[in-house]
Amino acid sequence: MPLKRVTARRWRLWMPIAAAVLALALKTVIALTTYGTNDVMTWERDLAKVESQGAAALYRDGISYASSDGVVYANQPFIHPPFMLTVLRAWDALSRVSGLPLRFWLRFTSSIADLISLLLAAGLLKLLPRPNQPLFELLAMALCPVSVVTSGFHGNTDPVMIAFVLLSIYLIESDRSLWAAGAAMGMALNIKIVPVIFIPAVLLYLPATRERLRYLISLAAVFVACSLPYLLGEPLAIAKTMLGYSSKPGLWGFSLFSVLSREGRWSWLFHQYDATGKFLVLAAILCLSAAVNMRGNKPPLFLQCGAIAFLFLFLTPGFAMQYLAWLVPWVLALGIWPTVFFYAAAGTFVLIVYNDWCGGLPWYLANVLTRPWELRHALLGLFCWAAVLAILAIYAHRLFRAKPDERPGDRV
Repeated sequence: MPLKRVTARRWRLWMPIAAAVLALALKTVIALTTYGTNDVMTWERDLAKVESQGAAALYRDGISYASSDGVVYANQPFIHPPFMLTVLRAWDALSRVSGLPLRFWLRFTSSIADLISLLLAAGLLKLLPRPNQPLFELLAMALCPVSVVTSGFHGNTDPVMIAFVLLSIYLIESDRSLWAAGAAMGMALNIKIVPVIFIPAVLLYLPATRERLRYLISLAAVFVACSLPYLLGEPLAIAKTMLGYSSKPGLWGFSLFSVLSREGRWSWLFHQYDATGKFLVLAAILCLSAAVNMRGNKPPLFLQCGAIAFLFLFLTPGFAMQYLAWLVPWVLALGIWPTVFFYAAAGTFVLIVYNDWCGGLPWYLANVLTRPWELRHALLGLFCWAAVLAILAIYAHRLFRAKPDERPGDRV
């Protein structure tokens, strides 16, 4: 083999690795030197309450914020699956042993999850019929501003959830064990309940009922086993809190119009969307999952799940900034230019909003309670939302306009 070709291959291998190591180091430094957002405060109060009053009280009553002047803010329910109580106690144990605060371990876990997601995305891209090695896409993902801010600074578990979803999809696409794939999705559901949006596509993608049953049995077994013993104590309270929670409306997309047009002629329509939009989202996801899998040649599951993630975030009436991390790995399937476009739009939105929440540089605490959502945040959010729609349009083209004998990935 010519020396130049060997050198080029090594370069393509080591460049994404070097970028990933650099990003992990940056996130670690940020996690060591900053506090994060109000979500970190929530986790700390969750731990204090579960230690003092038990899991039942946490699920039943949630926790409340109080400012230094004694003003109590809205109650924050514990919306996470029961397994996260085990993880929360594990972070606390690491904190006691290492002397590093819980907020560091929370964010370091997400930073490691980003590294795992990068490796899984690289594996999934290789399974697509691509003409070139996705070097620049992987470099972009490793250094994505949304990932750096969400994992290194914000303080929530969304990147961990996405890593388990990617693992499940990779195990299916690479023809590995469906038991393992179901277990991975069960772990994703143990982090947050959001991955249910991918399950219809997965089940329709699998070719036979027996295979679907393997996947579902493994998923359910892992979810239930990891939820013990908390699930036995308060099953109804846990289910009600997890399934009944809705993110804050009025910050994003169609929901934002309900605020901007509060006195307008069509304001009633947008307010109705705030209340019932999540049912429309679920219906749209079910329709998309059925439509793409009814074709003779089913598109790659990696491509399907990417379209579902972008459709979900485009239509959702509730929004939080860390939700943008859900989209980071999937867009790589569309190629370098859609990836760079979306990362630039979302990264600009994230950096400006968090900088405002922190009161400028240097960042330490992004306190949303004292620095609420502003008009320019809403306008930047609309621009990012439009970018999500643009990516969704590319997905639609890849999924539905490919020739019958061509897998959509052939054009990536």
